[in-house]
Amino acid sequence: MVLFIGFLFSTSVFAAELVNERGAGSSCQEFTANRELKVFKDPTLFLPNLGLIMADPKVGWYRLMQENPLLMVLTGRVKLTKLGEAREFKNFGAIARLYELAEPRLRLVDPEASKQPLVKIVPVQVCGEGVLGFVLESDLRLATEALGSAKGLPPSIYPNPVPHWPKP
Repeated sequence: MVLFIGFLFSTSVFAAELVNERGAGSSCQEFTANRELKVFKDPTLFLPNLGLIMADPKVGWYRLMQENPLLMVLTGRVKLTKLGEAREFKNFGAIARLYELAEPRLRLVDPEASKQPLVKIVPVQVCGEGVLGFVLESDLRLATEALGSAKGLPPSIYPNPVPHWPKP
């Protein structure tokens, strides 16, 4: 009997690894943000406010409009976990107006009526913080690009033309 109980408690325990949409393990990626990288709150963090709107619309709307969708602004050494591929910023209902006020590029436009491309976002988690959010794909790309990817500009003496910095 003692042998049987010892057998039950001697099973092995293994760690689980989180898997994202592509099947790769999600892990922190460290990079240097050469420009400001705005991290916005995940829209699901506003769900308690929507419940309050249903219970008391006046107080609910007041509290929702006091919220700031900007979670943090990162520069320098940054550790992020990408939680998926870039996707279009879609309508989150009344909450979309908050994002639009914080970042004008998140304004929802009709792609057929406008030639403006749709804004793409990348869902992320800031390592160590544990808070979900998203960043604009273009901001992430610009923040991770090295400033002046070449070693420097060539001298502007004859026969070299006057160099031009790449446009951001």
